[in-house]
Amino acid sequence: GHEYKYTYDQPVEKKRVLVVGGGVAGAYAAIAACRRGHDVTLWEKSDRLGGQFLAAAYPPGKGDFITMSTYLNTTVKKMPIHVEFNKAATAEDVLAFGADKVILATGGLPNRPRVPGIDRPNVFMAEDILTGKTQVEGRILVAGGGEVGIETAMYLADAERGKITVVEMTGEISAKADGTKVVAMKRFLKEREVDVFVNTKVLEFADSGVLMQRDGQNVLFPCDAVVVSMGYHPNRELAEQLGKLGDKLVIVGDADKCTNAMEAGTYGFEAGYNA
Repeated sequence: GHEYKYTYDQPVEKKRVLVVGGGVAGAYAAIAACRRGHDVTLWEKSDRLGGQFLAAAYPPGKGDFITMSTYLNTTVKKMPIHVEFNKAATAEDVLAFGADKVILATGGLPNRPRVPGIDRPNVFMAEDILTGKTQVEGRILVAGGGEVGIETAMYLADAERGKITVVEMTGEISAKADGTKVVAMKRFLKEREVDVFVNTKVLEFADSGVLMQRDGQNVLFPCDAVVVSMGYHPNRELAEQLGKLGDKLVIVGDADKCTNAMEAGTYGFEAGYNA
């Protein structure tokens, strides 16, 4: 509904625009800059566009989300955008490229809590589970009951990977999600016999399970695998190294602030349009 705000009729001073990161924000930035008439190069560290949003299509009932990533991939492919996949950008690479405008869309990174045992071989990140990079089964504990954690539990339960349990430190699961969605989530979890413990704090990941604090007592919960879903933080490492670029540098999407795909796409598009 915001199409009226943008026009591509007026000629612009052509610039070399480098977009680092091909998630939702980066892809939209590249599309907008290209439509404005700029010479656009997009670097993506993986072999496809979509970033973290690719994982959003895996939970039950969210398969249609893949159409977003498909749209971004096909649109970028049709446009005169020079795309380099499997390109992990460094500050030296960016500076050597010599772009007139650099749009950083390096996304967010999953939080790794400072909990003893976080590096144990039976502890995995939720995104790796959703995208199929890692397989787990048996008694599975999902640490973190936010939207991603609950959807990961739903994914595992739907695939019948074993007995699934979710633990959440606050008093409510998926607190930031729409209320109607939360109701549907709770119904799904109940139907699939997924146990949910709120007001429960993870203290340690151990060989035989997870040490938790619940109702004022420490309890060792036995499990075969742990899936960690405790939010994301901006991936700002490259941005900090490129501060010398000044106003040539724009940071968008989760690299600026971890939010949702709608906002990331909007801010990415605006950055590309105003390049």
